[in-house]
Amino acid sequence: MPIPLPLSLLSSGAELLSRAELGGEDAPVRMTAYGQAVLLVLITGLVAGVLRLMAQRRLTMGMGLFWLSAMAGLAALVASRTLLVFIGSMLGTLYPDAAIRLLAFVALLFVQIYFSVRISVQEQRLGDLGQAVALLEHELRNERLKTAAAAPKVDHDKAGSGGNSLTP
Repeated sequence: MPIPLPLSLLSSGAELLSRAELGGEDAPVRMTAYGQAVLLVLITGLVAGVLRLMAQRRLTMGMGLFWLSAMAGLAALVASRTLLVFIGSMLGTLYPDAAIRLLAFVALLFVQIYFSVRISVQEQRLGDLGQAVALLEHELRNERLKTAAAAPKVDHDKAGSGGNSLTP
C-alpha cells in the first residue's frame, strides 16, 4: 500500500497523491510550479536586498558577491528540474529537493567558518593595536617628562616684578 504524500495545493484545497499515482514507487517527488514561483520571488527579493546593502556600503563587495552567487546557484537549482535531479543524484539524496537543503547547510557551514576566521584575525589585530597604543602613550609620557625637566623653571615670586624670573 503506497504512502500518501501531500504534494500540491490546488484551488479546491489540499490533495494527497501517492507515489504510485505519480508513476511508480521510484518516481521522484516534484516541486510544484507554485513552489518554484514562490522560491524564485523570494530569491529575487533577497538579491534586491543584497544589492541595496552593497550600494549603501553596509555589505562588502566580497561578501555581496558571495551572496549573489549563492542566490544565482539557488535560482538555477529551483528553476531547472534537470539540474536539480542531477545534483541530487550526485549528492546521493533520496529526493532531489533535499539537495537544496543539503547545499544550503554546507554553504552556511562555510559561512560560519569564514566568519570565525575573520573574527579571530580581528581579535589579533585589536590586541596588536592595543599594544601599539600603549607603547606610544608610554613614549609620549617619557618625552613630556624629559621636556619638562629640560625646560627652564619659572620663579613665581619674581614673576611680574620686572626682574629676571628665570633661574639658572
